[in-house]
Amino acid sequence: MMNNLSSKPRYEILDGLRGVAAIIVLIYHHFEEFGPGITSFHGYLAVDFFFILSGFVVGYAYDDRWKSAANPNGMTLGGFFKRRLIRLHPLLLFGMFFGLLMFYFGGGSGLPQIMQSHWPTILISFVFAITLIPVPKMFDVRGWGEVNSFNGNSWTLGFEYLANILYALFIRHLGKTMLTLLVVLFAILTIGMGLGFDFFGIMSNRPDYQPVGTFIGGWDMNPDQVLLGWVRLLYPFFAGLLMSRILASSKISSTISSEASSEAASKTAEVSNTLLNRHGFLIASLCLSAVLLVPYLGSQEHPLYNGVYEIICILFVFPAIVYMGAKGTVSGKVHGFCKWLGDISYPLYITHSPIIFTLCIGWKANNPDATPDQIVFVCICSIILSLMVAWASLKLWDEPVRNWLKEKEEEIKTINPTKL
Repeated sequence: MMNNLSSKPRYEILDGLRGVAAIIVLIYHHFEEFGPGITSFHGYLAVDFFFILSGFVVGYAYDDRWKSAANPNGMTLGGFFKRRLIRLHPLLLFGMFFGLLMFYFGGGSGLPQIMQSHWPTILISFVFAITLIPVPKMFDVRGWGEVNSFNGNSWTLGFEYLANILYALFIRHLGKTMLTLLVVLFAILTIGMGLGFDFFGIMSNRPDYQPVGTFIGGWDMNPDQVLLGWVRLLYPFFAGLLMSRILASSKISSTISSEASSEAASKTAEVSNTLLNRHGFLIASLCLSAVLLVPYLGSQEHPLYNGVYEIICILFVFPAIVYMGAKGTVSGKVHGFCKWLGDISYPLYITHSPIIFTLCIGWKANNPDATPDQIVFVCICSIILSLMVAWASLKLWDEPVRNWLKEKEEEIKTINPTKL
């Protein structure tokens, strides 16, 4: 009989790192508006880190649960997609409704198209939003050309769903060798993008605010942005999946060979594990924060310096941080803190964009002569409000809705045990 997903122990440090990355995204978006702009620092690379985490967790949670000859009661395609919908979509719906609620408060001289939009157009755009279908330009009620007018961050959820579909339909059937070859191919695409290669003759159309040598973008339907979004997804997600399989195999191998290992090797491994067990979250979170907070490194004369840095982060540093997080453990107060960070990460990511549109972009446009003290005060208020809304959406909406959906699923299984 298939085990419940809750029966698998969680990687507490990875939960905590997801929360650290979400908070850095929140800070980055404030710097984007009030600081040097979209290239203020590398907070946008948190998206690529999220994709690696997602691939790792999907592989860990589902790889050994599929229905097969050896596991006739395992999970079906329908069961997989149902679980992913239950996990991702309740908060996505909340984020869209919250974005709709905050929509008109974001109007003004900064975003004049908001006040010029009519309700029929808004409602049609909203239907596109809750289904994650990219909105056609004629229904773009914000005027920024994004795939979603009410919650800009949701573009990553669209790619997340696409990655899950690819995994369930095709990639899960691949062995480690074929998956490794795919990951190498996706790594080559990542390197090419970071070095500014003009793939298919469309990357030269990137807007000025997304300079060569950055992985900024992926949130609209222009060809260069669609390609950039796919490149940002493919290597991280499937590298994370490959890592989960390698670690699973290494656990089995280490169990089999533990008695044959030498005393010196055992002591070395013990020291390494002790360090990760005692300080794993601190080490991994400091490493992640350090690489994401590095300022933009490019210049007009040498724009690709930054690209090389981002390639190194995506291909090597982020997987190494995930490895550290997966090998370490936490306990006591650190365990509780990591759990809180993990719980708050997705709600914070999907709800803070409407708040920034309202409190920051709209306020800035209507207060062009604001002093630095006023800007700092507005940013602090925005960050605090974002954390409060995220926690409230988790406790008052996401957890109750997901628990209710799981209870309904269990009732259906009780009535029809073959329906998994």
